[in-house]
Amino acid sequence: MILGPGSDDGLITRGEKRWVVPADDYLDPRTALFVGGFVAFLFWFAGGLAYVAAGEVLPTVRTFALVFVGLGFVFFGGGAVVALVLRWRAGD
Repeated sequence: MILGPGSDDGLITRGEKRWVVPADDYLDPRTALFVGGFVAFLFWFAGGLAYVAAGEVLPTVRTFALVFVGLGFVFFGGGAVVALVLRWRAGD
């Protein structure tokens, strides 16, 4: 539910107006790049761990491990693209 000026819920007070803080207040290029990099790191770590743990015994698991690494690159690239778009929209 989006609240406007004069709402009595008292969620966020800005001067005399009360507003719900929209999510885009927290979305800046650094945050987008951090989230993309963090998720990418998780996929890379999981992929590396699965690749080492599978050894030569389970080639299917090694394939899934490489898919995890690829997904990590997708998330990192996505975070970088979002960060660039946000910088471009901000005019920096």
